[in-house]
Amino acid sequence: MVWDFEGQIHGAVLDRNLDVLDQGPIRVSAEAKAYPAADGDGNQWLVAYATLAGLKCVPVFWDEADGMAWVGSETVLLQGAAGAPSVGWMGESYVVSSGGVLPASFAAHSVDPFTCLPCERSFPITASIKMIATQKSGDPTAGDLAFLVDDLGIVQRYRADDGITTDLGGGCGGGGWSAASCAIVGNAAFTLRLREAQRGVPAFLALGLPQPQLGYVCGPCTLVPNPLVVVGVGLTDSAHGNAELGLPLANTPSLIGATFLMQWLTVAGTTCPLGLQFSNALQVQLQ
Repeated sequence: MVWDFEGQIHGAVLDRNLDVLDQGPIRVSAEAKAYPAADGDGNQWLVAYATLAGLKCVPVFWDEADGMAWVGSETVLLQGAAGAPSVGWMGESYVVSSGGVLPASFAAHSVDPFTCLPCERSFPITASIKMIATQKSGDPTAGDLAFLVDDLGIVQRYRADDGITTDLGGGCGGGGWSAASCAIVGNAAFTLRLREAQRGVPAFLALGLPQPQLGYVCGPCTLVPNPLVVVGVGLTDSAHGNAELGLPLANTPSLIGATFLMQWLTVAGTTCPLGLQFSNALQVQLQ
């Protein structure tokens, strides 16, 4: 949950029993902020708010090892005076509505959950949105839908075509979790990410085709892809055990539908060969 107090945004992480797990100010800049809105999946959230300079947002992440939340970098979504935003989690991206004094400022913005940078393009809407209701589809190819409800109770439908990822399992121990948000042709900022692995250890990214899968089992770990290439990215960071690899996607229509597997390997002193442990594997399909 988020709220504004004396011009600053505050937040709290609650469990299902409404016990407070962590709380405090979301410190990103000194300027006055108001009308915060947030949504997320329990591991990450996006907080949007209005300032005199425009509509801004910031990602917030839960660190399981430390039992506390940490805040990413602030991004400007819309320049100029902004009204109260609304936020909806779409599975691989967020939709953030903006409202203001002029109808030209009414828009639905598709943003990357890790950076708050644009994912899909922004879409004009007919009025200032008061509420966003989302439905994560059980069929990953069907797309994720949201209903945007305006001041008059009029509903507009929004569909996210933000890439299709399927969790194939295989993770174990402190191997962390994989992410590939906004897998969209033409996304120059497309990034493959590892989150919450063991800190300060060598990390490698295995990439392969959907078939044939390797399925190599070592204790509770399974290396799912049959790697075509394994890329070393250095050490996971000391703060959160994160690593990432940028993979800019050309704006080439023939890439739509291209599918690959990814899985992170970290050298963490296990009994598997080279002391490896694995993240979960993802199947990623470009849209």
